[in-house]
Amino acid sequence: MDRRAYINLGLKLSDKVAEMYSGLGVSALANAAGVLSSNVSQIGNDVVSNSQSITQLRNALTQTDANVASKADQTAMNSLTGRVEKTESGLTAANSNITSLSSSLSQQSKRGANLLPDGTLKATRLATIWRITVPS
Repeated sequence: MDRRAYINLGLKLSDKVAEMYSGLGVSALANAAGVLSSNVSQIGNDVVSNSQSITQLRNALTQTDANVASKADQTAMNSLTGRVEKTESGLTAANSNITSLSSSLSQQSKRGANLLPDGTLKATRLATIWRITVPS
């Protein structure tokens, strides 16, 4: 065989090997790009899902904060209402006692009774006075 034939054969073989590697490289690169694109899409979906979950948690926390504030306000209001009602009852009882005392004092003053000896509002008699003699 002629030397040129070997050279031509070698160049043709070399071209075919380069073409084969080139085709495999393109195919592998295209495959890698497809996998990468798929991974990026999945990450994007995960980010969207996490974002939605965070939004839902944030909304739930806002509602919980509002409920806690409302509950605290209601508890304080109930406590204050109880204290006001107790004070009103006490004032009503005190008013009744004052009215009764005023009425009793009016009746006693009309009778002319001495209110000081025993501290009650009932009419009393003065105690007997003792006579004591001291020898000189």
